[in-house]
Amino acid sequence: IGFGFAIAKAGDALESKGIFIDDFHSVQIVGVTFIALAGLGLIGAVIQSLRIERRLANQGFKRIEPMPLGLVMSILVLAVGIFGVIAIFR
Repeated sequence: IGFGFAIAKAGDALESKGIFIDDFHSVQIVGVTFIALAGLGLIGAVIQSLRIERRLANQGFKRIEPMPLGLVMSILVLAVGIFGVIAIFR
């Protein structure tokens, strides 16, 4: 997500200095593509985590911690990615 945001903002910086003129916003599209791929990876990881947790619960294992930290962090990072996409096109 950070790499995609950096690519998009670097394109904006180069365009504002007149070094690179981007008529089709191709740099922003590449940046958003990286953010989207990372977001899809996070969504896949959350789904996989929930499936594994359900399978373990069905076998009698109980969760020790009250809230799974990995799941919470994945959702928060996904929210950062969404705000990053909004910031790129703002």
